[in-house]
Amino acid sequence: MNYIDALMEAEPTMQDAHEGQGECPLCGGCELVYEDGLELNDNDCFYRFKCPDCGTTGKEWYHLEWIESEVVDKGKIPENGGQLTLIVTETLTGETKISPDA
Repeated sequence: MNYIDALMEAEPTMQDAHEGQGECPLCGGCELVYEDGLELNDNDCFYRFKCPDCGTTGKEWYHLEWIESEVVDKGKIPENGGQLTLIVTETLTGETKISPDA
């Protein structure tokens, strides 16, 4: 049996995968070629890749996590009787931010 046939029969598992972003999970090559575009799947996303060393193709997965919302352009602020409303946000680092909505 040649090397390629042995690889095809091995059926790699996650335990066989290398623990590194940008590394081929089969041969460990570090020069993956990525296709353009990111594909979303619920709270996860992936990039399709090809390893130029061994020819393996696959998906490199990432988990998406909300960090904070940022106002880019303010819309019309509703009338609230002259009351000042404060916005309190907490970042993932535990930092609390307090700012007026106007």
